[in-house]
Amino acid sequence: PFFSDSSNFSMYTHDVSGTDNTAAGNSAYGFKAMDAITTGDDNTAMGENALSAITTGSNNVGYGKNAIQKAASSGGNVAVGDSALKELTYDGNSYNVAIGHNAGLNLTNAAYNTLVGGFTGDGYDTENHNTAFGYQALGGSVAGGEYNTALGSYTLDALTSADFCTAVGYQAGSALTTGGYTTAVGYQALGSGNVTGSYNTALGMQAMNNTTSGANNVAVGYGAGNDALNTITTS
Repeated sequence: PFFSDSSNFSMYTHDVSGTDNTAAGNSAYGFKAMDAITTGDDNTAMGENALSAITTGSNNVGYGKNAIQKAASSGGNVAVGDSALKELTYDGNSYNVAIGHNAGLNLTNAAYNTLVGGFTGDGYDTENHNTAFGYQALGGSVAGGEYNTALGSYTLDALTSADFCTAVGYQAGSALTTGGYTTAVGYQALGSGNVTGSYNTALGMQAMNNTTSGANNVAVGYGAGNDALNTITTS
């Protein structure tokens, strides 16, 4: 059931001789997995349609149905999970890592993202340098947010265009949309009210949880900063 090219150390579950010219070090297992390969080297695909469009891209790993399905010349990506990095089309080495069901699903011309967890970053398209760990972390319909870090389930999951945000804890920063340069640490810190405020720092459970548009605030402690704007608050 396998087609092998011993001279180039490659093995496939289907005959790729019609397209494979000099590709080396590839392994593919699954229906249409890596079936368009031409010169790309050192790729591994496992699952239906995994790396099915890759031609010249190298050093990719796709495990799961539709993993990195549409990339042709992108390289250095790792996708584990059903439809992880499915829409990626970046031309060149992009070094994205997506682990989990639909992780990075809609990334297209994007690079240097690390997304771990179901639906992490699944609304991103062309954003770069984002890191998300946790179910639906950075899972909103992002329009342009970059250099963001989200650690915890539902962290920064409503972000649309904000940059340089850091959220740690369950639902931390989960109501942020355009408020950039923001740090939220703790359960639901900046989690239900902050929509557009920027340059805010909330440290503690539900700190600044009711803020809607205030900027340049620092709140430390449980529920701190829920009633004041443009101030330093401790509880």
